[in-house]
Amino acid sequence: MGAHWLEQLNRYSCEIASQLALPNVRRVAVSRATELCGADGASLFLLDAETGRLNFEVVDGGAGEVLEQRSLAPGEGIAGRVAAEGVPLLVADVNTSRDHAYIFDRATGFITASIIAVPLNFGDTLLGVLECVRSTSMPPFTQEELDHLEAFAPHVAAAVQHLRTEESLRHARESLQRNNEDLERRVADRTRLIAQGKKEWESTFDAIRDPTVVLEGYTVRRANKAFQEASGKRAWHELIGRPCYEVFAGRKLPCVACPMAGGNKLSQVQVSGRTYSASRSLAEIGGAPASVVQYRDLTEQASLEERLRESERLASIGQLASGAAHEINNPLSFVLTNIRLLRDSLIGEMLPASHFVAEARDALARGDTKTVIEKLKALTLDLGQTPEIVEVVDEALLGAARIGDIVKSLRELSRQEQGRIEATSVDGVVQRALNRALGPSSRASVSLASRSKVMVVPLQLERAIENVIKNARQATTSDEGVLIRTRDTEDSTIIEVEDRGTGIAPEHVSRIFEPFFTTRRLGEGQGLGLTVTWGIIKRLGGRIDVKSEVGKGTTVSLVLPAGAAAVSSDSFIGVPELQSGRYAERPSGIYAMPPPSTH
Repeated sequence: MGAHWLEQLNRYSCEIASQLALPNVRRVAVSRATELCGADGASLFLLDAETGRLNFEVVDGGAGEVLEQRSLAPGEGIAGRVAAEGVPLLVADVNTSRDHAYIFDRATGFITASIIAVPLNFGDTLLGVLECVRSTSMPPFTQEELDHLEAFAPHVAAAVQHLRTEESLRHARESLQRNNEDLERRVADRTRLIAQGKKEWESTFDAIRDPTVVLEGYTVRRANKAFQEASGKRAWHELIGRPCYEVFAGRKLPCVACPMAGGNKLSQVQVSGRTYSASRSLAEIGGAPASVVQYRDLTEQASLEERLRESERLASIGQLASGAAHEINNPLSFVLTNIRLLRDSLIGEMLPASHFVAEARDALARGDTKTVIEKLKALTLDLGQTPEIVEVVDEALLGAARIGDIVKSLRELSRQEQGRIEATSVDGVVQRALNRALGPSSRASVSLASRSKVMVVPLQLERAIENVIKNARQATTSDEGVLIRTRDTEDSTIIEVEDRGTGIAPEHVSRIFEPFFTTRRLGEGQGLGLTVTWGIIKRLGGRIDVKSEVGKGTTVSLVLPAGAAAVSSDSFIGVPELQSGRYAERPSGIYAMPPPSTH
């Protein structure tokens, strides 16, 4: 009997080992376990390592197909106990065991009487449990049958592990093959994208209309078509690898003001009678430092800019002359009218009266009293007109003074009154301007927080600020409605003059810097104050920001760059563009100074 059992075990073991698929191993294992142990049926449980549950993989006999795809919780049933303790278990009578799971008997209709179960171990790893059952129609299992099942279990475990390993390797090979195919596809896509990107980059590089070149030192490494054309349409092999100044400018030494020698700053170079603006950017190509130099042809632009500056200069002069003529004509007209009145009065009454007086004086000297009385009686001078004549003279003087003020403002606008430039405290200038505009006892709100000094003509900056403060005061009912602030930022000093007055209508905001533009009544202003301020701030390289809301007030900000300094006195400062020019293109309420131009 022992030899027969060993022969049977050996045959079953070889049969299991010869299986090439895991499902076949599971079916052969439960079938041969049933035969080996003389059981009514057998079950193979495999352990789910993640959940710890035992899954019914194959069930042989006793309507076991109902149990397949079910599972036992950790420690549940006889098989769960074997898996938990890791030792074989013989239950001769399940009625005496607390571990038997009757739920499965009720599911299959099979009445279990006796069970043997052994763990399936491969080394130190638990793979599952192999279990055999007998019904009440058969005698209980014996220790010998448990020994047989325990002897069979290692062969089953080895076959399961072997095929699992092979299956894992197969999946790994398939995954590796898929990954290789995907990698090859991605490499091909990447190669195609790189080639496409290179083509697009070259097309983009060539589409740049300005000559652009990539240099290593002064040696040309790459260039666009514009550079090739500017270099005399040389062949590419005549450009690459040669000095840029040689192929581009025909020189033996670097160009004067070359950006390669002067850092990354924008510079102008002269090449073959043309003017280029050259800029340099640093780059890294192939792991080595390189420079990208771009040349912009300014020849035509410079000519157009010069003509534009001339046009703007003439337009500014024409606008200024027109405004000055209009403003001077008003007071001049009543000065002339009053002078004519004085002349008519002088000819019509004063001169004849003076003749009578002279004759009466001569008669009085001769003692001829009769003649004196006759001459005085003949005198028709109306002395009641004297106050009117005085008023006419006063009006003429007032008109002349107004003309003088206009001329003075025009002289200041054109910078014919130039003082000495010196380092000046911004807060000090603001305080002096405030005293001049509103008086030392002003109740205006003042917050001076600037610590900056700027290089300016103090009286000019003072005049600029004074004009703004006067405008703010005229927009309010009292000094208390004027707020003056100064502050420093990282790159500028800001002087803010705010009023809580009537505000400026939107259609007027864009014109407040125009010469002679004013919304005040006749005689209340010349319309040059803000124009003068505009010119002074422009000379300092600054700007004026205006924010206004009708009915709420206006804030005028004079923004001076750090270290501002006036330009040379021989430069002509024009007037702000009219609304039809660049001002009309700016958002309403914020006006920066136009870029300074050399005239």
